[in-house]
Amino acid sequence: MIKETSVLSVVTVGEITYQGLVVQRNTFAPFEVFISTALLYWAITAAFAKIMRTVEKRTASGQGASRGRMSLADKFLKIEV
Repeated sequence: MIKETSVLSVVTVGEITYQGLVVQRNTFAPFEVFISTALLYWAITAAFAKIMRTVEKRTASGQGASRGRMSLADKFLKIEV
């Protein structure tokens, strides 16, 4: 979740916060504006995290470890006791 938040913070947090300040200046309703801003940011972050989980599951399903095969490193670096 942290990696999605850092990517989104560069793109959206500044812009959403700025637009919230503009709306707050016009409406004089800081609580409603910033609660809405927080919910919007949460929705964007949650959607992006779900998309990334789906992508990670799809890419992980094609790896050898998930099919029951040993990876090359496991095969040659196996420590026998």
